[in-house]
Amino acid sequence: MRLGFFLPSIGPLAGPDALAQVASRAEELGFDSLWTTERLLVPLEPSAPYPAADGRIPEVYKTTLDPLHSLTFVAGQTSRIGLGVSVLNLPWYNPPLLARRLTTIDVGRPRSTRPSAAPGTSAASASRKRSRR
Repeated sequence: MRLGFFLPSIGPLAGPDALAQVASRAEELGFDSLWTTERLLVPLEPSAPYPAADGRIPEVYKTTLDPLHSLTFVAGQTSRIGLGVSVLNLPWYNPPLLARRLTTIDVGRPRSTRPSAAPGTSAASASRKRSRR
């Protein structure tokens, strides 16, 4: 079994010190991979409740680092652990530039990057009433 670990790229701990510390320790402990996620928009007036206990978007999702920049930073802090993004929202990216960014993460670490993608985000997040965080 291969186990991955989610990087602190969202919430109050998101930042370079936490990223470096978690990445180094996860690699030291033998984890298979490190992961980030993407969240850019937070709906101000969602049309449907968030699938959490009280239906509101958790505060942790209101502060996020760029998933690819986070992985690029962590790639320089580690040497062998796999790096992945749980979901990239493809409409937000220019395909050739995204390919270059993913390839850059792999420099010196062939085939270590594990991206996954989605065609977009929830209808509530894509609505006109939204804010950037």
